[in-house]
Parts: sequence; C-alpha cells; structure tokens
Amino acid sequence: MTVALLFLVVTGFLVQGVAGDHQPADKAGVAASDIEILSTPVIDGSSSEEALLLSTTLKSSNPTDLILAVDLECALWTDVTVIGNDDSQAVATVKIWITIDGEPITVTSSSEDDEPAKVVFCNRAYRMATTNVDDEDMQIDTYLSTRAAHGFTWVTLNVGSGTHEIEVWGQLDAEVTGTGMAKAGIGKRILVVEPVKLANDIVI
Repeated sequence: MTVALLFLVVTGFLVQGVAGDHQPADKAGVAASDIEILSTPVIDGSSSEEALLLSTTLKSSNPTDLILAVDLECALWTDVTVIGNDDSQAVATVKIWITIDGEPITVTSSSEDDEPAKVVFCNRAYRMATTNVDDEDMQIDTYLSTRAAHGFTWVTLNVGSGTHEIEVWGQLDAEVTGTGMAKAGIGKRILVVEPVKLANDIVI
C-alpha cells in the first residue's frame, strides 16, 4: 500500500506514517492518498474483508483521554438490472472504526446497537422495479457512482501510560437482491489524535 506520509514537528506535534521508524509522540496524525477498494461477492447480505486504512503510534506518560478525528473520501458504485417485470436493489454501506492496541473504541453504550464501535461514513440504497411490462425481453440497466468527503470524531477515556498502536479500519456491507452490484472505494484520508483532560464525570 502506498502511503503518503506527513512529517511535521511544531510544539511537540509529530505526524507519523505506517512505515515510519520515529519515536512515538504525545500527539499523532497520519494521512494516506492511495485508493482502497472494498468489494464483496454478489450475494445478499455480504461484507468485504476488514481493510486497514491508517496506522500510527502514540506515547502517553500518564493516563489520559483522547480525541480521535478521521476524515476521508468515500466513493460508492452501484448498478442494478431489471428484465421484464422485475425488482432489483443494491445497497452499499461503508463503516469505519478505530482500534487502540487492538480494542475498538465504542461510540455508544446502547444495548440496541450491535456494532457500537462502527460509524457509517457513506451509504446508498438503489432500487428499480418494473411492473405491467408487456415485453418480457425488455431490459433496463442503471449505474450510479458518487464520491464525497466525510468525517467523524471518537472519544476514549483513561488511556493508560505507554506506547499505543492506533489503527483505522473500514468495511463494506452490501445487500443485493435480483441482479445488481455494490462496491466502494476509500481515497484521501487523515487521522489526528489529540490528548485531552476531560471532566471526571463525563459519560460517553
């Protein structure tokens, strides 16, 4: 994977990359510009393999809280085909999450959320249905492609002292009915990690 690395030291701010040999700092960031394609088999309710999008390290001398901000370009491709009287749909959803030392940072503690660490960065549901078609050989093919930049901020409390590995992960969830396709791509992206001291009674 080709990774665009940023190296900047300003008042203790060190931006590090995946392949860097630098000592971890108490603030960190990393960026990349290669295209990461996420695709799944064309079956109903499938998911792509988990893709590592960004990775960096951070050193904390004392337990601290962290604010982690991710911004990235998210592209979606969907197409559907209907033949005669038919109904086809393609749903593409890109989910992003962050892990620290292999453990995901949860966003919500709701018992109703079965994926409390994952955030939907882009989603599209595209459906086409035809009825009362006299020609059974009639075929309609449609295709959509979009790209936009999206961001989300995670907060995690009481990270222990030591050197921590921080990783950003992505996955495509796709649902296809009838004849269709769903695919996604992740473009330019950046992670910035900022140590903070939040209120003792804060609830995330």
